[in-house]
Order: sequence, then structure tokens, then C-alpha cells
Amino acid sequence: MPNESSDAGVSENALESARVSLSRGSDCSAALEACLRVMDEAQIDAVVPQLSQLLSRGTGLPMRAGAAVFLMQLYQARPLQLAPHAPRLLKTLTRAILDERSATARKAYASAAAHLARAAPAEQLGTLVRGLVTRYVGEDAINNEARLTIAALVRELQRGASEAMEAIRCDWLPLAFIGRHEPRWESEDAKGGKTSDEPGKLASTWHEAYDESGGNAGAVVSHLDEVFELLTALVCPWLRISIRSAVASS
Repeated sequence: MPNESSDAGVSENALESARVSLSRGSDCSAALEACLRVMDEAQIDAVVPQLSQLLSRGTGLPMRAGAAVFLMQLYQARPLQLAPHAPRLLKTLTRAILDERSATARKAYASAAAHLARAAPAEQLGTLVRGLVTRYVGEDAINNEARLTIAALVRELQRGASEAMEAIRCDWLPLAFIGRHEPRWESEDAKGGKTSDEPGKLASTWHEAYDESGGNAGAVVSHLDEVFELLTALVCPWLRISIRSAVASS
């Protein structure tokens, strides 16, 4: 959740966005844009390992977010040359986005991943998305912020690579359908006047992914087996936790 600056009442996300925007207007950014115009296949092959390292372990928000923006621009300028590296870079981005603490950097990572997903083979993209679903519903507890990150990433993949995501619809649409009814965070914005029965961020993000993909009753019916499997995975851990809590308090 965004934090407020005690001095100026400015959200942390707004400050981070301002820092990244300023870096994009720097001399370094202009030099990178010039490089994009002359890079060939050999140079792309050489720069990909360095980009992966910056995305995973780059020091400072502008560097990490800038690496993601540069990667997206590189794909836009040289899609065929970057396509062979798409699966590896997608894995790097997915790992990085789940570990990243900055919402601004996560947004940049998700945008870059959405571009690269267009070039990834359906089988490899499906493996990546199934991994996200498993992490979301798994018994190993992850916090709501991590769940929101996964939901937002799936939504951005759908927005930026709709054809690729359509090919693996069975891997993520059932979770989007269930996620529209997520009870978590139902009243996280209560201080802003939001009533407790309104959908929270998590449910709203899944709702967008589902609606924008053309999700409907017919699509859900064709994936009922996957829906029931996910419901079982989501409900059983909750029941076990409830039982343990009841026993402990008795």
C-alpha cells in the first residue's frame, strides 16, 4: 500500500514515478535511445545478460525501472532480433517483479513482460503463467501485495499480448473468474469513503483481466474442471487454518 510523506502528504508511488520520469529526460536516457537506432543482432545478444542482471539486482529505482523501459523499447525497435531471448527475459522479469518492492518498478516490469510475451512460444508462456497461478493458490502463504502483483501481471500480459494469452486461456482464465470475487482487501480504502461491500484492488484487478479478455459464462463452462480444481486449492488451506485456530483457542 502506498505510504504518505509526513512532510508534504505526497504518496510514495507519486515520488517514485517522478524520479523515474526525471531519469527518462536525462542525458543517459538520450544516449540509450541513440544506441537503439544502431543496435544489431550481435549487440543485442551481448546486452541481454547485462539487462537481466540489472533487472534482478540493479541498484536504485531509476536503474531498475530504466532497464525495464529500455528492454521494452528494444523489443519495439528490434522484435525479431530480441525474440530468441524472450523466454529467458520473461523468466527474469517474473522473478524480479515478485521480489520488487517498488510499485513503479513493478509496473515497468509488467509492461516489458507484456511486450516480450508476444514473442514467447505458447508452451513456455503457459509454463510461466501456470507457475504464477500455482504461487497464487499454493499453501505457502504469500501476502496480499504479492497476490495483487500476480493479478496485475496477468492483466498486463492479457493487455499487451492478447493473442498469446488467448492461446493459453485455460491456464489463467479460471483464476481470473474466481479472482473477481476475492474477499481480500474488500475495505482497504475505507478511510477514503469506500464501503466495505465494494470490490477491493485484488478483485477489481482480476475483474479487468477477465472482462478485457472477453470472459463470459460460455468460456467458464468450458473450463469448469480447472475452476473446481482452483476452488479446492484455495478453500482447503483456509479450512485447515480455521480448524487450527479453533483448536488452539479451545
